[in-house]
Amino acid sequence: MGLRQNAKHLKQMLPPTPPFPGKNPKMMRSCLLALVLLLTACASAKGPQYRSGPAAQIDESIIYVYRPWALPAGGYTARLQMDGMAPKNLKNASYISFRVLPGRHSLRTVKKGFQDWGGKVQEISLDTLGGQVYFIKYDVTGSAMATGGTPPVVVSSSLDMRLVPNYSAEAEMQELRESD
Repeated sequence: MGLRQNAKHLKQMLPPTPPFPGKNPKMMRSCLLALVLLLTACASAKGPQYRSGPAAQIDESIIYVYRPWALPAGGYTARLQMDGMAPKNLKNASYISFRVLPGRHSLRTVKKGFQDWGGKVQEISLDTLGGQVYFIKYDVTGSAMATGGTPPVVVSSSLDMRLVPNYSAEAEMQELRESD
């Protein structure tokens, strides 16, 4: 058998080459969905599930920062810093907590990659009282990605950090896990 006949014979034995994902919109959407789900799973918190904790001592305040599950930017981990302390990571569907002295406190995002949402550092300040618990909701909303082009791009997402009433925060946090 000649070299050409060998190549032709081998080619017939191989399965057909799948189309390039960018050329098939259905295939591209499937690949994109699989990637988003994989990234979301990788960025999920593995810590203990939230339970209403003990009240803060009279000489301290507890500040919970929580992030409900959201598909937009679900695979990205936010880095948050309270009053210049070491930053903590806040994953999708998770919470973190800070025990602080009563007084004025500032929570801000730490720039890293696209997490600064257009170059803006997000910051919230609050005055706390001893023996009190506070909840800050970290909310990402909007469209996650434009799927019409290659590569997909984040189009319209926004980030919001706001103080929320304890009763609504505790209801929203029941399914969340502590970020690691």
